[in-house]
Amino acid sequence: MNIVKWMRKNNRKLMAFVVIFIMVSFVGGYALQTLLMQLGDSGTKPIWTYRGGKITPRDIQTAEQDLLILQRLQMPLFLGVKRSALGPDLCALMLGHLLFGDAADAADLYEQLQMARMRGQVPLSSEQLDQAFTTETGLGPRAWILLTAEAAQAGCVVSRAEATQTLKVLVPQLYPGPEGQPGVTADQLVRLMIERDRLPEDRILDTFARLLAVLNYARMVTVGEDVTVAQIQAHVARKGQAMVEVAGERISAAFVAFEADHFLDQVEEPTEKELQDQLNTFKDVLPGRPTPENPHGLGYKLPARVQLEYLLVRHADVRAVVAPPGPEEMEAFYQNNKNAEEYRHIFQETLPADPNDPDAATTRIKSYPEVASQIETILHRRKANRTADMIINEARTQAEAPFVGLDPQTVTAEELAKRAADYGVIAQQVGAAHGVEMHTGKTGLLSSTDLAADATLSQLSLQGQARMPVRLAKLVFAVEPLAETHLDRFEGSPPVPWANIGPLKDRFTENTQMTAIVRIVAVKPAEVPAGIDVEYSTRGVVLNDSPTGNDVFRLKDRLIEDVKRIKATPLTTQRAEEFVGMIQDGDWDAAIKAYNEKYAKAEGDNPAKPPLRIDSLRDRERRTPADIEAAATLAESDARAAPWVAEMRRTNELLDRLVELLGPNRNRAENLKEVLSFPASWSTYVVKEVSRRPVTRQGYVLAKGLTALELDAQTANALAVVHFTPENIAKRMELKPAVEESFVEETAESDEASEKRDADDANAGAGA
Repeated sequence: MNIVKWMRKNNRKLMAFVVIFIMVSFVGGYALQTLLMQLGDSGTKPIWTYRGGKITPRDIQTAEQDLLILQRLQMPLFLGVKRSALGPDLCALMLGHLLFGDAADAADLYEQLQMARMRGQVPLSSEQLDQAFTTETGLGPRAWILLTAEAAQAGCVVSRAEATQTLKVLVPQLYPGPEGQPGVTADQLVRLMIERDRLPEDRILDTFARLLAVLNYARMVTVGEDVTVAQIQAHVARKGQAMVEVAGERISAAFVAFEADHFLDQVEEPTEKELQDQLNTFKDVLPGRPTPENPHGLGYKLPARVQLEYLLVRHADVRAVVAPPGPEEMEAFYQNNKNAEEYRHIFQETLPADPNDPDAATTRIKSYPEVASQIETILHRRKANRTADMIINEARTQAEAPFVGLDPQTVTAEELAKRAADYGVIAQQVGAAHGVEMHTGKTGLLSSTDLAADATLSQLSLQGQARMPVRLAKLVFAVEPLAETHLDRFEGSPPVPWANIGPLKDRFTENTQMTAIVRIVAVKPAEVPAGIDVEYSTRGVVLNDSPTGNDVFRLKDRLIEDVKRIKATPLTTQRAEEFVGMIQDGDWDAAIKAYNEKYAKAEGDNPAKPPLRIDSLRDRERRTPADIEAAATLAESDARAAPWVAEMRRTNELLDRLVELLGPNRNRAENLKEVLSFPASWSTYVVKEVSRRPVTRQGYVLAKGLTALELDAQTANALAVVHFTPENIAKRMELKPAVEESFVEETAESDEASEKRDADDANAGAGA
């Protein structure tokens, strides 16, 4: 039959069907979805099992609808801004990340937690933090099912009436109206969702109530309130409480220092045997790691090192060849930005107020001629920055060209090295095309300390997913087989030798000074030196105006210096004891004068050996072990902080030694004349006085409440991260794939049937 004739004959039936279908689709909403879900049994087969229940595809779909309801209620915003007594509510933040978080939000939250961890505010390991930010997708609905079930099983339930009252308070804050106008009310929002999404009111309120129950249960299990009085006293005694302006313990001291470096010219040069013995003693130890057995922190094991090749363009060179902005462009910038908050400091000034009317101060927009030079600088710099980015991207494209077609998952460093383009040729070609000098070259073998000391390389970073860029030093020392640093989830994968890294910048603002690409061309794991004559280049980036200095590491020079320091240390003690004998009737000034007349040269004659004087420490804070551990964690990720951390350790140890001189029940001691040997700084001190200013009783009373909250919050924050870690949720709720369970059951049944057949065959054979 002709289809056209059939349609003409049955057109009324067809129209009736279309109208009915449209009506059902329009009024169906949630009811239609529920009806469709009940058709068939494909959505009822379990895919996961957990403690007390199973998860089916239908459950996942229902959970997705729940999360959509919560999004309509602006719960992602609520969880993101919810506060606790002392700051952001980490339970809410982690729950929001788990249920709704996208990559950008997750990167920001991860970065905040990393910074808090480094400050010692969240006592977590880096591994625990990484586990909380798993890369698995689609976790939200499953996590919602497990968390709501966990809260319900624990008896943590929020009534519909309580949820309604909370929503009435919350919604106007999440949906504020224009200034001076009321915001959206909870009744209006719920009514809108009922009409638009065809959702029952009870479903909306119950979903919100379950979210509150999950939050309440998380708070119950993370807030332990188990801080002891001893913990509070120790914390206040050392650190005080800034929120109520209570200062912690402070140590002051005055002393005369005798440094081994001032006596090196009075000891003999070490022999080859002495140098070899010194090397043999500490050849397996990395330098700068003091222990009770090695208080000087001696060590001669060669650290992990990398050799880099760089291709760099300086923005100052680009500005020299880029045309400045024209008058029309500058005028347009002025008109478009003179009222902008970003440029308020340039275009606006506050006129002085009338002394008789302080409220009469006004803001004046500067005229164009007043700011023309600043506008020119801004626009010229922007233009140069864009050109520099274009130049380095063009260079990077040429450097990547030989690697096109290679599988990044399987390619080896050897294959990359064979194909790698010549940075020197690229620099000449691209630089000539743009009339800009490009700098290229290879460094020596650089340790993390060497790289941190280089004025150029130490400034370079790579912009990743997180707000904070990843420093070059952290990137290159994550390379295999070194793995000296650990790249977080949002910092990318460890680099491969000969792969191009970049574009790198010294800062990601309009004030960028340089842009570069870099590659690792050699890797040296930490190793025991073969002998005392080991030496290698530590040359960094060489630019036209780079200072030339000693860029060769010679192990023998370090051994000579250390052996001479060891020989000079007894001299510091002898001179210190001699100086104590010169102090008569507590007159330290006279003793210093007598000592200088006997030993010191004329002032300024030898700056390396200044005249003896009284040094002092004023109001120093003794750091807690947690503070030092947090600082060490920071130094692991940023080698530039290593000298600061080492100085913190030395100062803290010195303060502890000075406090010991006070003895019990004493806060001040004068004219001590104590000789204090301090190997950590190769010095001996003659201590004149020590004072300790403890926290007062009134200060402790003021600080103890807030300190208890602060310490409890630190523990609770760490537990919140652990509580909402997907792996922990699955473990607590005994989550297992249902497919594996059914497979085991089927296998067991099959094995049982097979055994039965074998037994029947055996019986039949015996009967025969």
